[in-house]
Amino acid sequence: MEEKGEFSARPEVKPAESVILPVQKKSKISTILCVVLAIAVVGLSMFIACDKLLVKDDKKDNTTPESVAISDEDKEIVEKYKREQKLKDISKELRDVVRIYLGGKLDGAITAYDYASVAGRVDADKDLSTSVLGTYTTLIEPHSGDQVEGFIQDDLDFALPARVAESLQKQGFKKDEALSGGMWSIEHYETEDGLICEFTTNKSFPYYISCGDVSNISEEKKDLVRALGEAYKKSEGEEISYITATVDDIKDGANGHQRIAAGGENAALLFYRNSSDSEWVFYKGTQAALDCDEFNNDDLRDAFVGETCWDKSGASSTVKTK
Repeated sequence: MEEKGEFSARPEVKPAESVILPVQKKSKISTILCVVLAIAVVGLSMFIACDKLLVKDDKKDNTTPESVAISDEDKEIVEKYKREQKLKDISKELRDVVRIYLGGKLDGAITAYDYASVAGRVDADKDLSTSVLGTYTTLIEPHSGDQVEGFIQDDLDFALPARVAESLQKQGFKKDEALSGGMWSIEHYETEDGLICEFTTNKSFPYYISCGDVSNISEEKKDLVRALGEAYKKSEGEEISYITATVDDIKDGANGHQRIAAGGENAALLFYRNSSDSEWVFYKGTQAALDCDEFNNDDLRDAFVGETCWDKSGASSTVKTK
């Protein structure tokens, strides 16, 4: 049945003038009682209303931050901030260790942002690693060659790496043997949640200890490094422990070919593919420009066209397509 709204037509009623009502005599006592009861009722109603408001405000004041709902994106921002603050605290501790060790031999150590990268695993169960940026570095900057020379000669045992390792262990780091060593004698320490610190055992200047966060490696970068690692293994028959590259490093060649010069531990690693949908192919590692005649087939020439190379006369040239 259709409901009547506020402005619906009302049913007819008999005019008030034609209704005869009995007239009652007013009583003073009943009037007083009615007033008292009205006051009591109003007062009770006000008390109930105020009590509800007070309870509501009390609950509001006692609301803890944990009970406030926040988005997953905000949670990630908060977690990233906490991890970065932890990296800063770790670097401050390492800076104090270095300053105490140096004594009066050098003025001291500083902390620099993104001075050097560290290696982070692409996958937790594999040894393939890539560069982690956004690091905090404790850096010893010599002020003169004499100070450096004297420092090296006077400290034949070079006990600083051992003190750094001890400090990191106290802060929850463990040495990762698989990612330590190499030609630079790098010591790799890591926490269970992926904070990383690396330093060298060599007496090199500037001497630095860098700390970073493996969660800063993007999934896009991980995918690219995995693909390049597979190409290297397919070509060389063995795993590679370190590759660093980004999608922005990919260059277009001729006829749909692409190339990329990735970073290795001590050389550039050259890869190419026949199209953006093809698998990567490892060509070779190098520390300098190649001879032009080393690009000896159409795929290589198309992929590396325009790259610097040395011609037969020893002059600088570029790779050309046929």
